[in-house]
Amino acid sequence: PGPLGRGLRELFEQALGRDYPLTKLYVGLCLGVFVLMALSSRQFTMLGGGRMSEALRWGALLGPLGRIEPWRYLSAMFVHFGALHVGFNMMALMDFGRLTEQRLGSGRFALIFVLTGVVGFVASDFWHAWSGVPVFTAGASGGLFGLTGALVGYLYAARDPAWKQLL
Repeated sequence: PGPLGRGLRELFEQALGRDYPLTKLYVGLCLGVFVLMALSSRQFTMLGGGRMSEALRWGALLGPLGRIEPWRYLSAMFVHFGALHVGFNMMALMDFGRLTEQRLGSGRFALIFVLTGVVGFVASDFWHAWSGVPVFTAGASGGLFGLTGALVGYLYAARDPAWKQLL
């Protein structure tokens, strides 16, 4: 890479460190969106139940919105409905994200997390459209399940007995 690319890489490494930087970035994005949602709604909830309109404003999905505004399939990954929701999702992301990013690299980690998160929302959207029941949804769970599946598959293929523990 040229001088600009090297400079950006150094800045990125200084901000996030060399160890699992994209995991830290995604955790930071989720926590940042959660804090900004709480501040903009002037409401903080442990269990969720905040304003649906606020979550929709930040990119959550409801009914056919994903098909009308496809960007929501990505944005919904970073929206969470309460402190427990974001807390448990971020603990899982730190665990599975760190392991996946260390084993498979940052690029593959990012691709797996984002792609499986988006595909999870698309599948959920079409399932609920077919069943006729609109659903209000958001969170990083699809990406987390994708990371877990990729990591278990990688460890199994590498004949690493740790796959059983992880599973």
